Amino acid sequence: MRLHWVLFKTATWYSDRPKTTEDERPTVTLKDFCNPATNPGQKVLFELVQLLRDPARGFSAVCFFFGRFQDWPQARKRVALRSVLIVVGQLVRKIIEPFNTYPWQLATLADPDSDERIRRICARELFQAPPCCVDSGCSARLRATSVDACVSSDFMEFFQVLFERVVLTSTFVERRFAHFSHWTDVKGKGTSLCLLAAKHVTRTFKDVVDLWKKRTLPDTARGGTTNASRPSWCRKSQAAARLNGYHMFSQDRAADRDRSCQGAEESAAFLDDALQAWRALPEEEKQTWSQRARENNARKSALQMAAAAEMPPDVPGGPWNLSVPSEQWPLSEKFLGEFLESCGGFSTARNHWANAEPVSVYEDIDVRDNRSLFQVCPPGGCTSALSPAELACFHRLHTGLSVLIKRFDPAKKHISEMPLTLLFESQQMGVGVGAMLCFRTYLHNIDALLLRLDPSLVFDEKPPFDLRIERPAGGRKALSYWNDMSLCVEMASVAQDWVISRLALGDLQGGLLSFRVEGKFPHDLEELWTAAQQLKEQERALRALRLLQRAEHQRARRGGGRGRGRGARAGRARGRGRARQRAVPDDDSNAASGSGWDGDSEGDNPDDDDDGDDAWMLNPPGCAEAAPSTVQADASEEPDQEAAASGLAEEVPPPAPPPPPPPPPPAQRGQQRRPRHNQRRGVPWGPFELAPIVPHHGRTTGWGAICGLHRDRGEGASTTQCKKAVSCGAMDQATCLLRLKRWLCAGLDDDLWPPQRKRSHHVSMGGPGLLEFADGLSEEYMDEIIQNYVRNR
Repeated sequence: MRLHWVLFKTATWYSDRPKTTEDERPTVTLKDFCNPATNPGQKVLFELVQLLRDPARGFSAVCFFFGRFQDWPQARKRVALRSVLIVVGQLVRKIIEPFNTYPWQLATLADPDSDERIRRICARELFQAPPCCVDSGCSARLRATSVDACVSSDFMEFFQVLFERVVLTSTFVERRFAHFSHWTDVKGKGTSLCLLAAKHVTRTFKDVVDLWKKRTLPDTARGGTTNASRPSWCRKSQAAARLNGYHMFSQDRAADRDRSCQGAEESAAFLDDALQAWRALPEEEKQTWSQRARENNARKSALQMAAAAEMPPDVPGGPWNLSVPSEQWPLSEKFLGEFLESCGGFSTARNHWANAEPVSVYEDIDVRDNRSLFQVCPPGGCTSALSPAELACFHRLHTGLSVLIKRFDPAKKHISEMPLTLLFESQQMGVGVGAMLCFRTYLHNIDALLLRLDPSLVFDEKPPFDLRIERPAGGRKALSYWNDMSLCVEMASVAQDWVISRLALGDLQGGLLSFRVEGKFPHDLEELWTAAQQLKEQERALRALRLLQRAEHQRARRGGGRGRGRGARAGRARGRGRARQRAVPDDDSNAASGSGWDGDSEGDNPDDDDDGDDAWMLNPPGCAEAAPSTVQADASEEPDQEAAASGLAEEVPPPAPPPPPPPPPPAQRGQQRRPRHNQRRGVPWGPFELAPIVPHHGRTTGWGAICGLHRDRGEGASTTQCKKAVSCGAMDQATCLLRLKRWLCAGLDDDLWPPQRKRSHHVSMGGPGLLEFADGLSEEYMDEIIQNYVRNR
């Protein structure tokens, strides 16, 4: 946020940049970002790395609320790690990496402090760069010249002005046009385009004149922005102070008060008392106060005359010399008077302007250019220097990396899981390279950033072993990282027999820079290639299915109109975005079980509780049975120790409930819709009932429990049944059921609860996700409690 504030405060147009002094922060220019040593993002990266190295000190504000970092649960430590990694990924992708490409690498040619040898090396690198690594707007045009032309003094002066005046953000434009929303937000017919154009011109002229006055007048003349006194144009130029003895007497009485007057009534009462006291004074004392007033008036007049003598001459200036520094309005009154008195008026001024500033008419420019405006290759990700064998290896590695990221990277809502960590091993080179996923985009073609881990690994190293985020040598960079392209290019240029393994990390200890590897699961590149092809086919099938379901849903709404009762309420409550695109016809099975869940839910919408934007895509309804994915087969063959290593399996799961029936196919056009059936999936547990929450896609996304032992009484009491619903989220189903049972057992001891609000008190227990019941009674002991309760009822 500090970097964001600096950019929006200082990154403005060259004409509007303030003149900084030695005590003030210098203006952030484009050249600061082009140099890795002065890039403000590197300083933020150093602070983030220090946050991971010493989290007890870095998260001191969070520790104030949650206790010492050493006592945090593993889930909270993983949230802290993932949050910092996401910020690092966004910072590198938006602030650091874009300035390592052309044309920003040409900032050396605009640096007057660099010698000719360094500038000549920079120019040679430009001419030797592949065409895919240069932009078409600037760098490609410079390649039509020569190296000697690029290091000339005229070229350096031109580039210096160019890099000084390029604006980093659009803040200036946004502020310039921010007034349009205020001008157009009017009642009635609105504002015409001519009036908006006139307002924009006059507003821009006023801002330019204010900037000119700020730079022309001395600091003593323009004063500050504290609004402590009226501006100079609000007073007459020849006005002098006219204080009398009563004024000085009243000021003295006001200074003796403990506090100032509050409100008009207290001020009026104070003035009445001061007037009565002034009238009661003897004549000699009144003369003394009058003499003090005359001395004060003389001193003030002398100060005003001295300030007027220091004022610069009132010479017209500003845009077209139409303004005067000392006048109130942006446009000079003298010029405006002469303009109105002249014959012709506005028509003469318009003709004079047209003759003085002729508008040149050129041929239309073809703006449809198929060339890329910016550099195509990311930093370090150019494949032009690879041989055919290396290029084939690069495609295999990048495809496998994309499949692994889409399949095993935790979803955004599962931020309490460990980040995806991969190990690249080559038997030919006898080395292993570790990489931890820092950030990735949720698009069809991913854009990922990975941190480089400890490079001292050897081939086929068996877990357990330790990994650590690498710190580059030299200290100029805070972290060593790749993007997805540069990682695969570097791997392919070294060897072609790489094997990618996914690592299972253990619990986090004191710091967040080192990790304990407790499991390694290799993936064959050929199988990942096959999985990528199947994934592409599944994406096409799902896209067609979503379009079909959307058409069926829209046709049903147009044909049947707005329903009544439960169906109408469910239709209006359907979510937006992707959940609406996956909407199903009205003949699908009920999303909830038992009595239906319509309140007291601690999680999100069950329909949206998937594993991410791509994980649910690997298990589409109706496609998984026909064409099983290779990635699914790999995941099913992994041992159970992977889940134990990641810290997700905490309890032994109970016997699985009967599988839900598959969703019926969508009704074809012209067929009779089948009626809706509510199927009860509840599992009795003593006097209670535990029911899975199964949306239309057929997967259990949470569990609900019906207590039914408590209710609210009195005026305004709720009539809703005492029940609880929890989304699984990052928990497995066994943990979700265990927390619900602890919540139910807590309701058996209700003697000390508020008698009128027992149902509300029970529902409010547990917190989000029933986190307060993460620890407590064992399942066997709770079964005995329920048996005794049923026996003694």
